[in-house]
Amino acid sequence: MNCTQANQISIVSFLQEEGINPVKRLGSSYSYHAPWRKDQNPSLAVSQSKNVWIDHSNGDGGTLVDLVIKMNNCTPAKALEIISGTRLTSNSLPSRKQKEDFHSIEIKKIQPIQNIALIQYIQIREIQLATATRYITEAYWWITNEETGEIKKYFGLAFKNDSGSFELRNKYWKGSTSPKAIATIPGNPESINIFEGFFDFLSCLTWLNVDHLNGTTIVLNSLSNIKKLPSLLNFDKINLFLDNSTAGIVATNQIINAYPNAVNQSALIYPGYEDFNDFITNKEMKPNEKE
Repeated sequence: MNCTQANQISIVSFLQEEGINPVKRLGSSYSYHAPWRKDQNPSLAVSQSKNVWIDHSNGDGGTLVDLVIKMNNCTPAKALEIISGTRLTSNSLPSRKQKEDFHSIEIKKIQPIQNIALIQYIQIREIQLATATRYITEAYWWITNEETGEIKKYFGLAFKNDSGSFELRNKYWKGSTSPKAIATIPGNPESINIFEGFFDFLSCLTWLNVDHLNGTTIVLNSLSNIKKLPSLLNFDKINLFLDNSTAGIVATNQIINAYPNAVNQSALIYPGYEDFNDFITNKEMKPNEKE
């Protein structure tokens, strides 16, 4: 077993194998007492969906291998030996990428949003329709299973990135065309707003009751795209709106450590909520009733 294979194993499942159970669960985020010290308040958080962890006491975090090294104060080789000694395999964490490796997505049509099902989906997400139509379109696409030749037809919302490909969403399906890239929305060059996904960006606009943000905006479309961010040195203010998940907090801390003028707006505006859209869809107070 190598590190790549080991890191496909569910951290939650590994901790369970070790007899370490969560103290609290919020969605796909699990909170634990850190097993490597006396931990009165649960400071170890694990994102089951993204399979990463963070120690809130000092900002350490990473993959399963990193966690085993931390727990046992050992080398990576020893960590792999420990993981290999469990009953778990990489099948403990099905990989969405593996499932899609033999599937190709072909966009057939892009048009303004008019499908009633998509309009209702936007409304369910509490996004103002007028705001949504400024930034997203309606798409129709085919997905071909290249092993069997089977074709499935879909329609949904499309958000275009800087490479000309699309993030695709409907009520039942989430995916994207290649290549995966950030999306940049021009604005005041003195400040920048960074969002994890386009629904969070649209949620912010809805919450503020505006159709654009003053600063430059970047939608990552995936936390893995952080490495594709341009230099942020020239921005006087950096507003971060990443998820309040373990992976989102790790990424936020990385940016703040690199750029001290960055502000974690997620912790200020919607603490206790997974992301901006979770906030506006579940909070009783409506945008025009903000304090």
